[in-house]
Amino acid sequence: MASPIDIFAAGARDGVYPGGQLSASREGRWLVNAAVGELAPGMGPTHEQCVYDLASLTKPLGTTLLVGQALEMGLCALEDPIGKFVPGVDPAITIEHVLEHSAGFPAHLRFDQRLPAGLQPGTWDAWRHIVFDAAKTPRARAVGAAAEYSDIGFILLGAALEVMFARPLPVALTLLKSPLFYRDFRGPPSLPPVRPRWPIAPTEDGLCGDVHDENARAMGGVAGHAGLWGNAESVLRLSEQLVAAYHGHRGGPLSPETVRRMWQPSLVPGSTRTLGWDRPAAVGSSTGGRWPAHAVGHLGFTGTSVWIEPDRALIVVLVTNRVCPSRANNTIRRLRPALYDAAWQQWAHAHPKPARRPTGAPVRGGVRPESGPFFAPRRAEPSPQPEPARPKAARAQPVRRPAPRGQASVHTEAPTLRIEIAGPGPQDSGPTKPQVRSAKKRKSR
Repeated sequence: MASPIDIFAAGARDGVYPGGQLSASREGRWLVNAAVGELAPGMGPTHEQCVYDLASLTKPLGTTLLVGQALEMGLCALEDPIGKFVPGVDPAITIEHVLEHSAGFPAHLRFDQRLPAGLQPGTWDAWRHIVFDAAKTPRARAVGAAAEYSDIGFILLGAALEVMFARPLPVALTLLKSPLFYRDFRGPPSLPPVRPRWPIAPTEDGLCGDVHDENARAMGGVAGHAGLWGNAESVLRLSEQLVAAYHGHRGGPLSPETVRRMWQPSLVPGSTRTLGWDRPAAVGSSTGGRWPAHAVGHLGFTGTSVWIEPDRALIVVLVTNRVCPSRANNTIRRLRPALYDAAWQQWAHAHPKPARRPTGAPVRGGVRPESGPFFAPRRAEPSPQPEPARPKAARAQPVRRPAPRGQASVHTEAPTLRIEIAGPGPQDSGPTKPQVRSAKKRKSR
């Protein structure tokens, strides 16, 4: 069997994608972190730090993690109806139904094509219109009867999170200290769009810097189903924190109890889902045929994927822009199972070795063997422990800058930013445009 890095390099050579990135680790030890190919045809080579549209990896690595944070903060419960936060949604649909894709929504609708004439896409007004349009979507089947992958529930869940946290999603994401980011074009009170230090890989028809998903793009680049940006290394780092929590380590974005609950299989008949994540299907899985049923992962339409075997602490991340120049190129459906099969064959045994660069292949990057958190494999399920009380945030200390001789030192303090979402007005029961308030720290008396 060919090695995973050979298969990865062949993908760029054979036109499966213009270029991409492959990262993997086992028990916190990095096995590969490499890039291959071009940003786009004729645009020059990609590298490990280039930024890609992560598409539906937004669901597990953005929206689901924020739901976990909201649960730990007491802002919601899995049994809460989505309609508690977004008016107009069927009251039978809960947060848990949406995370498990069992809310009964159809798979996909083009809400961007329903915007009224004169309503500018990418604005707060367009975001608001799409959210309420999604809330009125009729169910395709009974709630909880079956699992069908759908963006619509996650559009509503993203809006609900902005209400829970009283701030736009990109600002809420900073609570997790995530290495991934949104590019928010909705305007104030959102922060300006992030300008990455490294080049952005284009997607379909040369689209560069705007999210590929049409609904998310019409919503200003920020939604619960799509909109996150990053690279394979950043996805790997975030996934390592989740695996470390699964093995009992605290201090990451979520507690061990929350991560283990997140990765429990759904009880919906015939479902391979967990809360926000997927598991390998018995037939036709994107992981091939070797990964165990308790592995968790997700795919993204632009050519991205992450799969995790939590007990072995094995993580494999593939990030590409296979939709460049056209989404009609579906050859990744054959490459991806072969790559993940090869990854399991090479790296799932007791003491995996870092991948070797294939001879003559245009692969850039290397391996950092001792990166990431170190933790021992989880041998037995520990008894649940109560969550320790969260310490109060320490007050930021002024920064003392050394001054030249003969001058006084200077203290600088950054102003704090408080972002709130105003309540509904008397004529409108829906979520309204967030308001920004900036307040400088008061001087202590």
